[in-house]
Amino acid sequence: MKKGIIWLLLVAILLAVMTGCGGQRQTEETGADAPPEESIQPEEPAVETESPAQIETPEPPAESPEVTVEPKPEPEPPAGVTYADNFSVSSEAASSYAQQIQQVVKDKDLETFTEMIAFPIYVMGADNGQSISSASDFKALGEENIFTDAFVTEIVSANTDGLNPSQAGFVLSATGRPNLVFGVANGELHIVSLNY
Repeated sequence: MKKGIIWLLLVAILLAVMTGCGGQRQTEETGADAPPEESIQPEEPAVETESPAQIETPEPPAESPEVTVEPKPEPEPPAGVTYADNFSVSSEAASSYAQQIQQVVKDKDLETFTEMIAFPIYVMGADNGQSISSASDFKALGEENIFTDAFVTEIVSANTDGLNPSQAGFVLSATGRPNLVFGVANGELHIVSLNY
């Protein structure tokens, strides 16, 4: 029995030495401060990641606010040119106004033609003349009597360059008659007489 107890003591010492050496060996391999094996996690390869500040996240499209565009104020019309008399009208201004008249006559635009007249206006026919004091009286003459074929031909084919002013105004006609005369009335250019 004594041998059995010694034998057990030897086995216990041997186990103690082996356990001590095994623990020592583990500490030597991993370092003195290494945690136990089960808590060591294998290193994963380093993956470059961007910090949250570097990551550009698309912003959700902002609801576009309704843009209210203020309408631009209408520009003031340039101050109307006023003339003292027919001799103060430049040849360019006379030519431009004559061309406007030609277009209105060509279009037989009675409304615009009437607006271009300074009333009262003297209308001279082949046999007689009459003074017409208002736009409504003038329109009452009738488009066919105002825009006769001969009148339209003479006015539309007239040369508008180099119109000479006179006391009466500027005469617009291709050959002389029929014609119309325009000139200064109340500081502006208007048709002042018609001759058929």
